[in-house]
Amino acid sequence: MLGMSAYNKTDVHPSIFILIGIPGLEAAHIWISIPFCVVYLLALLGNCSLLFIIKTDSSLHEPMYLFLCMLAVADLIVCTTAVPKLLSLFWFHDGEIRIEASCLVQMFFIHSFTLMESAVLLAMAYDRYVAICNPLRYSTILTNRVVSVIGVGVLVRAFIFVIPFVFLILRLLHAGRAPRDSILVLQDHVPYVKVLNASIFTRLVDVSWIFFLL
Repeated sequence: MLGMSAYNKTDVHPSIFILIGIPGLEAAHIWISIPFCVVYLLALLGNCSLLFIIKTDSSLHEPMYLFLCMLAVADLIVCTTAVPKLLSLFWFHDGEIRIEASCLVQMFFIHSFTLMESAVLLAMAYDRYVAICNPLRYSTILTNRVVSVIGVGVLVRAFIFVIPFVFLILRLLHAGRAPRDSILVLQDHVPYVKVLNASIFTRLVDVSWIFFLL
């Protein structure tokens, strides 16, 4: 969790937030950043190695390994969306973050590729089901074309679910006022909902849509 304060505390929605890190533990930010950095480097190394091995070894160009590549790419994007900004804050005190250019982009990529990961895991489960229950028809059921269609479907499904959610958050943000002090997780939307000054009906409708999409 990261503490957040805004430049603008008027009724006009702010364009920039200042991330102050973990409240009360500012002196320990360097030490706190070490496990984040190590895990991030391990994620980069592991996923990139996996992609390289599967790409170079033609015997691994099978549906199961292609789904594994999709999962690795999604994991790389989720990690790279949030961790570099977190490390920049911990190491260089670079706490400035723009709402439309950074916050909403992070929310979009984190939510969409998290949804994508769950869908890829489902596709991998289906792949194993076909391999076990219909081994003789495996190569005819899960062809490269079918795997490509599944991959595109997974991506489109994630974007279709998340794009309306981001626009609703943007609408709520423009309808509200800047929070003075709150807790912000980089992909969290609760601080925006709490500071709405829209009508109760509009607030209930928008929040209901958010939870429906999630």
